[in-house]
Amino acid sequence: MPGIADSNQERFQNFDLIGGMLSVVWPVPLLFALQEGGVQYAWNSGTIIGTLTGGLAGIAAFGFYETWITYKTNKEPIFPIKFLRDPVMFLLLM
Repeated sequence: MPGIADSNQERFQNFDLIGGMLSVVWPVPLLFALQEGGVQYAWNSGTIIGTLTGGLAGIAAFGFYETWITYKTNKEPIFPIKFLRDPVMFLLLM
Protein backbone atom coordinates (compact mmCIF):
# COMPACT_ATOMS: atom_id res chain seq x y z
CA MET A 1 0.00 0.00 0.00
CA PRO A 2 2.03 2.98 -1.18
CA GLY A 3 -0.53 5.50 0.03
CA ILE A 4 -0.23 4.52 3.69
CA ALA A 5 3.58 4.44 3.68
CA ASP A 6 3.73 7.82 1.96
CA SER A 7 1.35 9.39 4.46
CA ASN A 8 3.30 7.95 7.43
CA GLN A 9 6.60 9.21 6.01
CA GLU A 10 5.06 12.61 5.34
CA ARG A 11 3.62 12.72 8.86
CA PHE A 12 7.01 11.87 10.38
CA GLN A 13 8.73 14.58 8.32
CA ASN A 14 6.26 17.17 9.64
CA PHE A 15 6.68 16.02 13.27
CA ASP A 16 8.27 18.58 15.59
CA LEU A 17 10.92 16.32 17.15
CA ILE A 18 12.88 19.10 18.89
CA GLY A 19 9.69 20.61 20.29
CA GLY A 20 8.69 17.18 21.57
CA MET A 21 12.01 16.78 23.36
CA LEU A 22 11.84 20.32 24.80
CA SER A 23 8.29 19.71 26.06
CA VAL A 24 9.56 16.75 28.09
CA VAL A 25 12.88 18.25 29.23
CA TRP A 26 11.86 21.59 30.78
CA PRO A 27 9.37 20.32 33.41
CA VAL A 28 11.84 17.90 35.03
CA PRO A 29 14.17 20.46 36.68
CA LEU A 30 11.26 22.78 37.43
CA LEU A 31 9.25 20.09 39.22
CA PHE A 32 12.34 18.85 41.05
CA ALA A 33 13.02 22.34 42.38
CA LEU A 34 9.42 22.93 43.41
CA GLN A 35 9.12 19.53 45.08
CA GLU A 36 12.47 19.46 46.90
CA GLY A 37 12.81 23.16 47.74
CA GLY A 38 12.40 23.69 51.46
CA VAL A 39 12.25 19.94 52.13
CA GLN A 40 15.57 18.35 51.27
CA TYR A 41 17.33 21.48 50.01
CA ALA A 42 17.08 25.06 51.21
CA TRP A 43 15.32 27.44 48.83
CA ASN A 44 18.48 29.51 48.49
CA SER A 45 20.74 26.50 47.77
CA GLY A 46 22.57 26.23 44.48
CA THR A 47 20.71 23.05 43.60
CA ILE A 48 17.28 24.65 43.81
CA ILE A 49 18.32 27.94 42.20
CA GLY A 50 20.07 26.07 39.38
CA THR A 51 17.16 23.74 38.65
CA LEU A 52 14.64 26.59 38.82
CA THR A 53 16.78 28.63 36.43
CA GLY A 54 17.20 25.64 34.12
CA GLY A 55 13.47 24.90 34.12
CA LEU A 56 12.52 28.51 33.43
CA ALA A 57 15.14 28.78 30.68
CA GLY A 58 13.79 25.55 29.22
CA ILE A 59 10.19 26.78 29.13
CA ALA A 60 11.35 30.03 27.51
CA ALA A 61 13.32 28.08 24.90
CA PHE A 62 10.29 25.86 24.29
CA GLY A 63 8.03 28.90 23.80
CA PHE A 64 10.44 30.64 21.43
CA TYR A 65 11.04 27.46 19.45
CA GLU A 66 7.33 26.67 19.11
CA THR A 67 6.67 30.25 17.98
CA TRP A 68 9.42 29.91 15.39
CA ILE A 69 8.06 26.54 14.19
CA THR A 70 4.56 28.00 13.88
CA TYR A 71 5.50 31.00 11.76
CA LYS A 72 8.71 30.06 9.91
CA THR A 73 8.31 26.39 8.93
CA ASN A 74 5.63 24.07 7.63
CA LYS A 75 6.02 21.57 10.51
CA GLU A 76 3.20 20.90 12.93
CA PRO A 77 4.12 22.36 16.35
CA ILE A 78 3.74 20.29 19.52
CA PHE A 79 2.08 23.29 21.20
CA PRO A 80 0.30 25.58 18.73
CA ILE A 81 0.69 29.22 19.77
CA LYS A 82 -2.90 29.87 18.68
CA PHE A 83 -3.95 28.20 21.96
CA LEU A 84 -2.64 31.24 23.84
CA ARG A 85 -4.55 33.69 21.65
CA ASP A 86 -7.93 32.11 22.36
CA PRO A 87 -9.07 33.48 25.76
CA VAL A 88 -10.94 30.30 26.72
CA MET A 89 -7.98 28.04 25.89
CA PHE A 90 -5.58 30.43 27.64
CA LEU A 91 -7.60 30.31 30.85
CA LEU A 92 -7.93 26.52 30.66
CA LEU A 93 -4.18 26.14 30.25
CA MET A 94 -3.44 28.48 33.14
